[in-house]
Amino acid sequence: MSGEMIRFVHASDFHLELPLSGLPDVPEPLRDLLIDAPYQAATRVFDAAILEHADFLLLSGDILDPLTSGPRALAFLLEQFERCAARGLAVYWAGGRIDAPEAWPATVPLPPNIHVFPTGKLEEITHLREDQSHASIMGISWSERLRIHASEFRGDGTERFRVAIAYGNFDAASLSPQPIHYWALGGEHQRRTLFSTPFAAHYPGTPQGRTPQETGAHGCTLVSVDTEGKIRTQLLPTDSLRWHEEVVHVSDSATRADLERLVRDRMQTVVADAGERTVLVRWQLTGAERLASALRHGGLANEFCEMLRTEYGRRRNPAWTYSFELEPPESLPQQWYEEDSILGDFLRAVQLQESGRSEPLRLANYLADAQAMGVYGRALEVSDPASRLKLLREAASLGVDLLRGEAASEA
Repeated sequence: MSGEMIRFVHASDFHLELPLSGLPDVPEPLRDLLIDAPYQAATRVFDAAILEHADFLLLSGDILDPLTSGPRALAFLLEQFERCAARGLAVYWAGGRIDAPEAWPATVPLPPNIHVFPTGKLEEITHLREDQSHASIMGISWSERLRIHASEFRGDGTERFRVAIAYGNFDAASLSPQPIHYWALGGEHQRRTLFSTPFAAHYPGTPQGRTPQETGAHGCTLVSVDTEGKIRTQLLPTDSLRWHEEVVHVSDSATRADLERLVRDRMQTVVADAGERTVLVRWQLTGAERLASALRHGGLANEFCEMLRTEYGRRRNPAWTYSFELEPPESLPQQWYEEDSILGDFLRAVQLQESGRSEPLRLANYLADAQAMGVYGRALEVSDPASRLKLLREAASLGVDLLRGEAASEA
């Protein structure tokens, strides 16, 4: 390597064509933010590259789908590229599944500081600093027909810092033997590092989480290389809205008042950790045997939702509760399964379904023929093992609540 310091920003998976999804309803106070959040996050990526005086910006795929995103996204991205051009910041872009180079409209020319790597063909660019060779950047845009092989990324025989930028599913075993200092990878929405020493391979994740599954901080990655070639990566958060799952264990003897105190304490911590961001909160409770029936079927969960939304969801930096659920217990008393009763028959039937873990649950079999032929029938086949197990546990808990005839009490 040259012994010069290098500093660049790596980002991917903007998905400007996709809105946020996963909320059961869209709260009026958050409607504008839900629409604008992907754009705010993307703006902060370009802000970071400019404010950090990056040598260049790497975009490793799925930035936007030009065919479905509409004029706002195209105009926005072009404006950001022109901001970079005005500051002499080079942008290297390898397309992913949705942003193939040929999909960009020919009537909207890109500024000269934007280099887009071709589809299915590896290309190498020498990045210059003050007209001197500074880094070697190899890239390729994703192609459905041509698989990208890590072995194709070879060094050029110089001591320059070498970057490979590509989109797809890669593993450390295939990348680590190659003479590449930094692998700039795209195609995953959660931040992940395959290896970090002596070289690095990294997915920066999406700048803005879009679904309840994309919890936690999202942003871009600042990469710093010192004069000895040591690579350091740093998350630069860009999300203006953050999904959060709060798991709370409630003692089996807890009363409503106990649960309210516990939830308020937890929410204070969630709000403090979020800083100035809006946070969307899903509550997952475990235990709470005394309150179980009221939480599942008595409307208590809805009451807590409304209480939390009223108190925390309409602030300047809101924390909006979109789900408040009691997790079904992992196990039930064995004697219930052995009862000579309707409940015992039901639990044994559920247990039989649990034993067939490789078989999908075909719930459409319980619909009328007309319903089974429609969209509901296609949607009610559960094959994911975790979803399957959770659904069966919920069914078992519902059966217990309804068939044992015991009303839960609260103090």
